[in-house]
Amino acid sequence: MSWQPAVKAAELTEANTAVPARVDGTGLLITRDESGTVRAFENQCPHQAATVCRESQVGETTVECPNHYWVFGLDGTFMGSRIALAAGRTPPPDPERNLREFPCRVTDATVEVDLTPDR
Repeated sequence: MSWQPAVKAAELTEANTAVPARVDGTGLLITRDESGTVRAFENQCPHQAATVCRESQVGETTVECPNHYWVFGLDGTFMGSRIALAAGRTPPPDPERNLREFPCRVTDATVEVDLTPDR
């Protein structure tokens, strides 16, 4: 594994936080959910490759792609489009629509990610 610093751990001290970052030219989304789990995802919507999260957010349990309103949980799971969810419709699980996850770890002061392909 090739660990690289992504964000300062202090940026993720609160639950339900999402922070965009860039490592080696790859746009990342670093999240901390309600239970405190920290995850790293490619900050790219699987629908049409738009940037999902453009600025840090705190206190939200989801992130939303601004292009077509696809909604993702902080665990990277596709939940549906905002429009469909508002109408009471939820899609069946489809892992192909989830955000691509990268291994990450929290050190003393940094969240590190491993962008090694074909893990």
